[in-house]
Amino acid sequence: MGDFKVTWYGHGTTKLVSINGFKILVDPFLNGNPACPPELRNDRDVDLILITHGHGDHFGDTLMILKESHAMAMCVVEMASYLHGKGFSQSRIIGFNIGGSVEFNGLRVMMTNAVHSSVLLEGNRPLEVGPAVGFLITLEDQRKVYFAGDTDIFSEMQILGELCKPTLAVLPIDGYYNMCPRAAAKAVQMLQCDAVLPVHHSTFAVLWGKPNMLKKEMAELGLSHVTIHMVSPGQTITI
Repeated sequence: MGDFKVTWYGHGTTKLVSINGFKILVDPFLNGNPACPPELRNDRDVDLILITHGHGDHFGDTLMILKESHAMAMCVVEMASYLHGKGFSQSRIIGFNIGGSVEFNGLRVMMTNAVHSSVLLEGNRPLEVGPAVGFLITLEDQRKVYFAGDTDIFSEMQILGELCKPTLAVLPIDGYYNMCPRAAAKAVQMLQCDAVLPVHHSTFAVLWGKPNMLKKEMAELGLSHVTIHMVSPGQTITI
């Protein structure tokens, strides 16, 4: 098996570089993200953008990156309609729905459920752009990486674990807009993953959940064998 890499850009933004070097940016909140290192804020070395929902701290720089790079985007169908309305062609925006999957460049991208709100603000006008979602990526060697997006814990994670057993789960742990560390630890157990990357923490004062809290909660559930990648924004993990 080859290596894949995941870089945390701060907040809920991550970048996956697949085994064959395909670059996927998840929720590109770069400019305006106080946690994103300055050297990463103009990243345009992107092949695919995955958009989990319409909130500004996740939709972020999507339009700018699409305009300034060759990147394609995948998102729920209502979000795809919004992007088509902004002038992006059908060939660059792949809209599908929860439970569906798309084979793309040797990978398979499945859209999963998420428990969260999703409205995109255009000026002061709220736009409905479909539900919040997550993504499960099957890599070239069949290992799987789960990007939960913004979400609370939900029972379907148990089924996702039974069916997929992700090598890595990227989970929010902030406890204010998303599940808390205790719930995230239970999600790790349900997902049966080998490793977890906690995100969506430490950006703003209200986000009280921290990785050391997740570690403690996982230990209490007997999950000390699961690797916790406690990294700083800009750092990359290799698996």
